[in-house]
Amino acid sequence: MGFRVDQKPVMEYSEGIMAVPAVPGAGKTFIVANLAAKIIKEKLKKREKVLIVTYMNSAVNNFKNRIKCVLEEQDIKDINSYEVMTIHSLALRILKDRPDVVNVNENFKILDEAQKSVYLNECIKSWRKFKGERIFKNVLNENGLKSYNNKQERYWNNFLTIVTALISELKLNDIQAENLDNKLKIFNNKFSVIRDISDIYKNYTKRLKLDGYLDYDDILILAYKALKRDKKLREKFQKKYTYIFEDECQDSNIVQYKILTMLSEKSGNLVRVGDINQSIMATFTPSDPKFFKEFCSKADKKYTMYMAGRSSKKIIDLANYLVEFIINNHYQKQCREALQNQKIQEVKGIEGLKNPSNDESNLYAFLLPSWDKEIEKVIESIKIFKKKHPNETIGVLITSNYK
Repeated sequence: MGFRVDQKPVMEYSEGIMAVPAVPGAGKTFIVANLAAKIIKEKLKKREKVLIVTYMNSAVNNFKNRIKCVLEEQDIKDINSYEVMTIHSLALRILKDRPDVVNVNENFKILDEAQKSVYLNECIKSWRKFKGERIFKNVLNENGLKSYNNKQERYWNNFLTIVTALISELKLNDIQAENLDNKLKIFNNKFSVIRDISDIYKNYTKRLKLDGYLDYDDILILAYKALKRDKKLREKFQKKYTYIFEDECQDSNIVQYKILTMLSEKSGNLVRVGDINQSIMATFTPSDPKFFKEFCSKADKKYTMYMAGRSSKKIIDLANYLVEFIINNHYQKQCREALQNQKIQEVKGIEGLKNPSNDESNLYAFLLPSWDKEIEKVIESIKIFKKKHPNETIGVLITSNYK
C-alpha cells in the first residue's frame, strides 16, 4: 500500500494523542481505516479493542467495510478487535450499562429527530397561542412585520430550527429547564431569545418525562455524568478501548469531546481527524469547530493532510481563493476567523495517482450585486447551456429552500 507524503507521518503513529487536520478529499476515511488496521495488527494485545467514533450512521457502515477490506488484504482475521459506532450509540451503551447512576428508569425510550420536531412543534404552538405571537411580532423589524402575514409559516419553521438548536445548547451546557430562570437573571434584555423560549423548554422537558423519553442530547449528557460519577463504569470502558479514533470531529460538541477524552485517559491513545473548513453542523446544532482547534493546539502530535485527489486544479484553486478571501477580505470581520488558512494541494509523488484533468470540466465564477441579478445570470446561463447541450440535464444548487 502506497501512502502520500502527507499521509506517511500519520501512518507512523503508534501511541499518544494525535490531531489530523485534513483538507476536503484528503482521504480521511482511508487513512483512519488503514491506521486502525495497523494498530490491530501491531499493537493490540488479547481482548483489547480499537474504537472508531463518527458522526453519521452511513459513515459507520462505510468504515466497517473499509476496515474489513484492509484486514482481509493483510490476512488479519481478528474481526472482534475493533468497533465502529456513532457517538450517540456509544453514549447509549454507557447509559444502558448503569442508568441508575443518573436516576434514569432502565425502560426509557429514545426520541428520534423526527419525533423531537413533532414534540417541539406542539410546545411552540401552545406558547404561540398563550403569548408567543405577540412576543414574536415585537422582535420583528418593519420589513418583517410587513411580510409576516404572507410568510408566517416560514417564519415559524425558522423559529423551530432556532429553538431546537438553543435547547440542545442549553442541555449540553448542563442548563436544565428547572434552573433556567436563575440563569436568566444575567440577561437584562427583555427580548432575549433564551428568555422567550424558557416556557417552550420547560414544556418540552415536562412532556418528555411524562412519556418516558430521552432525546439524543439527554443521552449524551447523562452518559457523561454516569462516567464521571461511577469510577467502575468509567474504568470498564477505559479498559475496553485501548485506542480511540474520532472522524469528522469538526462536528463535535463539548460533551462528545469530554466523553472521548475521559475514555482515553487511562491509555493515553486518542486520534482525532477532521476539517474545520468543512464544519457545517454548527449552524443548526451545538457542535463547534473551536473544540477541534483547541485539541490541535494541545495534541502531542499534529499532522496535516493537505493533498486532495478528487478535484481538478481549477476547483482546488477556486476553493483556496474562497478560503483566502474570507480570511482576509470578508466584509464581516467576525467571519474572518471562521476558517483555517490551509491550502489544498494536488496529489504528488505516487505513480498512477493524479487529479482529474482541467479539460474534463468547465468552471466559471461570477460576483453579482444582488439575488435578482443572480437569478438573471443563472437563467441566461441555462438558456445558453440548453442550446449547446440539448440532451444534457442541469442541476442548480441554492443556499436556502425559500429561494
